Amino acid sequence: MVQKKARTKDYTPEERVAIILEGQGNKETVAAVARKYGISRETYYTWQREHQTAIQALWQEQPAGRKPKGHLDDLNAAAERIKALEAENAALAAEKKALEKQFALTDLRLLNCKIILNRVPDELKKNLAYPWRKKSSSKRPGQSPGPGYHRRRRPLL
Repeated sequence: MVQKKARTKDYTPEERVAIILEGQGNKETVAAVARKYGISRETYYTWQREHQTAIQALWQEQPAGRKPKGHLDDLNAAAERIKALEAENAALAAEKKALEKQFALTDLRLLNCKIILNRVPDELKKNLAYPWRKKSSSKRPGQSPGPGYHRRRRPLL
């Protein structure tokens, strides 16, 4: 007895062809073959249609012998397209180089800004980050510093 598989996806293409050929033989009906392998008749006929389509595609791909009439025209058009794409590729490569050069300068400028900011003293950084913060508070400990203090802003650095 043939073991049934859990799903139709579990059958390899070779097994599908074997099932189709078994169903095309005169020994058993399609319904019996489908029942034997645990598939529906619709699945069997879908596989059969796919198989026939694949065979027809193989026959129609390239006839042996002479090439079609427009064969050389297609080759010339392809060669022209390749030349156009190579020219476009060269232009894009030049544009890429120019952009890389431009962004390299931008990166250097950003790096210089970071170096300069790293040299700023910490006390000045705190004042830049929280300009509304007062250094000394006249209020007693435990009291809130006053209205508006709860609105925190992100530091600039």
